[in-house]
Amino acid sequence: MFVASWLVIWSLIIHQAQSDQVENAVGGGVAFSLLLLLLILPVQVGARTVRKTLDTKWRRYHLAATKQAEADAIIKGQLGPVISVTKMAQKDAILFLAANPLNSTVLRLSEEAREIRDELERAKLQDKFVFHERGAVRPKDFSRTLIDLAPRFVHFSGHGGPSGAIYLEDDVGQAAPVSAKALRALFRATGGQVHCVLLNACYSRVQAEEIFKCVPYVIGMKKEIGDAAAIAFARGFYRGIGAGREVSNAFEIGVAEMLMYDLPEELTPDLLKR
Repeated sequence: MFVASWLVIWSLIIHQAQSDQVENAVGGGVAFSLLLLLLILPVQVGARTVRKTLDTKWRRYHLAATKQAEADAIIKGQLGPVISVTKMAQKDAILFLAANPLNSTVLRLSEEAREIRDELERAKLQDKFVFHERGAVRPKDFSRTLIDLAPRFVHFSGHGGPSGAIYLEDDVGQAAPVSAKALRALFRATGGQVHCVLLNACYSRVQAEEIFKCVPYVIGMKKEIGDAAAIAFARGFYRGIGAGREVSNAFEIGVAEMLMYDLPEELTPDLLKR
């Protein structure tokens, strides 16, 4: 704006100079230019100051808005690997371990896992839990997952025997018995964060007694339990956990689920608690 005005004035001066009025024209032009400079310069400086202030505020606002948008996107899972949701809000891990050796009776372990997963996905507190599944579990898998995942809940589904052993799998899929003493040592060494263990296997009450020495809540089966009853109990138990109920109350919900489906094995599960 200032430059344009100055150019107009001096074009008039040159025109007057060509008309033999150079001295007067130059004198008048210089005086008028100085006056115009005094009037316009403060306006120009003020405009720059205002523009700079507004630009600074806009940059600050844009930066804050961008950061907020990124945070919202992270929470909604739209930015993937930037920050994991589990780091923003710690979740309780539920570890489902299953083993059905080739030389044993076929169990409906996949259906049991599906029922548990469905209950947790429908749960009021679904965002509080993360469900991990491991199948064809070998002894070393059991130990590794306890260390790697640091679960809050550990669920084993498979076979157990009157001797108190549960049966995992070896490298070729055959039964690999694991004693109660071995599991107690494993949980003592690696399971300091474990709050509850559910052994959904026949005769697992013996295992439960040993694990109870180092875990606050342990559920075992006093005798044989059928597939339908085992699945119903697990479904009801995790419905309670997903609703934020204490383990004792979730246990009762599991027993009630068995009765709701007319499965007369409600006395088979046993809860050990401190």
